[in-house]
Amino acid sequence: MENSFDFIMLFKKKLNSSNINWDIKALIDSDNNLITLGTDSKLIGRIFELKSQSILQEIANDNPNYKLEKPKNQTVYPDFLYVCPNGSKIAVDIKTCYRDPAKGKLNIAYTLGAYTSFLRNGTKNIVGNYKDYTHHYIIGFIYDRLSDEDGQIMPYTPENLAKIPVPYGNVKVWVQEKYKIAGYTEGSGNTANIKSIESNIITDFEDGNGPFSVLGENIFEDYWRNYKKKSGYKSIEQYLSWAKKNSTLKTEIDFPTLEKEYIKWRLHNCPTKEDSLKSAIRVLLIQGKKGAQKELLIETNNNTRLTISKKKSEIMYWISFCKKNHIPYEIEQS
Repeated sequence: MENSFDFIMLFKKKLNSSNINWDIKALIDSDNNLITLGTDSKLIGRIFELKSQSILQEIANDNPNYKLEKPKNQTVYPDFLYVCPNGSKIAVDIKTCYRDPAKGKLNIAYTLGAYTSFLRNGTKNIVGNYKDYTHHYIIGFIYDRLSDEDGQIMPYTPENLAKIPVPYGNVKVWVQEKYKIAGYTEGSGNTANIKSIESNIITDFEDGNGPFSVLGENIFEDYWRNYKKKSGYKSIEQYLSWAKKNSTLKTEIDFPTLEKEYIKWRLHNCPTKEDSLKSAIRVLLIQGKKGAQKELLIETNNNTRLTISKKKSEIMYWISFCKKNHIPYEIEQS
């Protein structure tokens, strides 16, 4: 892909200059009936997709060597694609998530497609072949659900139109490469979908703060190609252990560096209970000379029980921490 076609930059530029009004009150049928949207998330998502298409087309118009296409079959990946001058492709998928402040639903998460389709079989449920795609982008929408009412049908009149409320608000839009916002667990339900990272902070998606942002796209693809495929791993830590012996990438991966970068990411974004406990102990140790003399040692054995040795009896700080976080512990007096 040519450097001049920076999709994230181009999309953000168009988005900021277009001043799009995302608020849609209702649809209208051929009998002049108003059909209100209600809380149908699929319908609202479809509206966002239609309005996004105009931005994508403007980008294509400004870059005539990049042809915008939409699959004829709605069940295949991606929602949109650009065909590049050299014949390669760029995928663009639209994803929508709502928050419901009244019910305390504030976290943001998406499903990013099945890991059992084109990632494993390059031509399954995709336009063309997966290997022909140079980039995979997600345009994400987040909105607040403002109503619990179902959609309804009413005759079109100016009065009826005026009184129909928009059932959503506070629409935010972000764009990022898929692998940078992908998580390492499945999405909800029984389908084999990749789940995104989960956060209540939109910048985590805008900046691409997922674990694969430090591991790389090749690791993202390898992780999900082999997930639940006789591999047995359910976390990145387990994947890295498995990959050292089993991955086709094992000769290409610098495992010590990769593990170090991932641990940095984990400590900052989603520390484990063990990470948190170690941090608490470090805090305790630096609380003056007396704290430094307590000589706490920590070991994590195979079943994740934490054994802590200590020379003095003043240990309420970390005992409270363990209890609060449901971490089993043992006390060894020496």
